[in-house]
This record gives sequence, structure tokens and C-alpha cells, in this order.
Amino acid sequence: MSIIGAEDEDFENDLNDVTEDQCTHFNNIDLLKSRPTHLLVFMQHVILQFEPAPLLCYLHADLFKSLSAKETKKQFVEFYNTFLDKGAILRVALPPNVAHELERTRADLLHEDTQRRYVQEVQSLQAAEVAKQLEDFRQKRMMGMTPSEADLSDVESHNSTNRIPREMKERSVAENLLDKMSETQHEQQIRHVTQHQQLLPLTAQSLPAGKSSLSQPSASFNRMYQQKERYHVDDISVLRGDTTWTSSSPMRDTTVDIFRRSYERYLLDISGPTRDTTVDIFQS
Repeated sequence: MSIIGAEDEDFENDLNDVTEDQCTHFNNIDLLKSRPTHLLVFMQHVILQFEPAPLLCYLHADLFKSLSAKETKKQFVEFYNTFLDKGAILRVALPPNVAHELERTRADLLHEDTQRRYVQEVQSLQAAEVAKQLEDFRQKRMMGMTPSEADLSDVESHNSTNRIPREMKERSVAENLLDKMSETQHEQQIRHVTQHQQLLPLTAQSLPAGKSSLSQPSASFNRMYQQKERYHVDDISVLRGDTTWTSSSPMRDTTVDIFRRSYERYLLDISGPTRDTTVDIFQS
């Protein structure tokens, strides 16, 4: 077995080349926004390792820069319900002045200029956490601990042609990866509900003597009700076992669902054909 010494210059040069090549597109979030597949791979890492709300909020806020006054009014309500409201499923930290004003005034009654300013201030507050997550991603990627490397290699190794330029290839790979992420999230939802249903016998045992059903709420049931948001289930009867869970059961927006809505707008800004055209080309 041969041992490579630290003084081996060739080894050091090779290592430096790999480091530079792997981190080029992940230097900052602004670079990532123009690289669909790279952004999605980073997002996948964040979902697995961190609280994704700051990154999702940061990206969603960026969309307001290109909106008209009418669109701003409409999108700000969605932005508020998703990230700013006290009951938002992806609530983020707010600047004190923004939090104070939103407690006094309904989001839809704010002037669009004020809405834009609040969005920018909220986005700025998330920047530090996003940078921290990106730094963690770079370190983990150097150790081979990040997902979807095959998708990145597929994009990087593509030879751009007039028929299939790099932007089109990257867009196609990104859309396929987004579909995979949605499927994974769907499977996790099913697993969460199934695991919770397996706990129902223990919940039933906590009922007062003489109660043969879950019709009377117990302390355990109340805790289950409080946790229903955690499992992204609107109908508590699903957790109680009163209904059979199916893919058509009412479900709350998941992290991936929210990201899909924001991210597909980025895809629309990338030059190239629509999704259907892209898929047809790669299937032909």
C-alpha cells in the first residue's frame, strides 16, 4: 500500500482543483438562482438538514421584484399566510417593526409600496441563515454527503448544442428532480399517518374506564389534535382512524408544494421552451 505524503505537490494541486470545481456554483445564493438544478440540490439538502423556511422565504421574496402593483397585492397575502402570520406553517423571524405593524394592520390593507418594503426587510433578515446553510452544504459536498450528485453530473457533462442548449438540459433535469422531491414528500406523509395510526391502541387505553371509543377526548387525544399540523393533516379523523387515508384525503401544503410554486416561476424566467416541449425533445 502506497502512502501519499503531504508534500506531494501533484496531490495538493489535484485536491485544490476538485475543491474549486465542486464549489463554483455554490459560492452564494445569487449564483444559485440562475442554476435551476444546483438550486434544487441545495434545497433538497436544506429540507433534509435544516428548517427550510428561511430559504423558501428568501426565494419567494425575490419574486416580488418583478411583480406589478396588482400582483404584489395578491402575492403579499399568500406570502403573509405562508411565512409571516403567527400560525403560518413556515413562519420565519420578522424584523420588530414589521411584526408590530402586521399586528395592527391587515396584510391586504397595506399599500403595495409598504408591502414591497416589508418583503425586502424580511428577506434581508433571512440572508444570514441562508448563507449559513449554503456554507454547510459546501462543506458536506466536499465530504460526499449531499444528495443528487448524479443529477448535477448529468448537467455538467452535457455538451450544449443548438437543438439542446445547456439551459434546456438543466431545466429538464431540474423539473424531474422537483417531481422526485414531491414524490418523496408524499411518501413521508403516508408514513407519518401510518405511524400515528399504529399508536391509536395506546391512545384508547388512556380513556376513562367504560369508554369503548375515542368519541370522548382524552389528554392523549388532545395532544394528538395539537400535533395534527405537524403531520400536515387537516382532518383529525384521519389520525383517529375513523377514515381510511388515501392520496385524495385533505392535506396541507407541504414544504415541497410551496417550494414548487415559487420555484416554477424561476423556471419560467429561464430561456428555452416550455416544460412539455423540453420533455418531448428528450423523449424523442
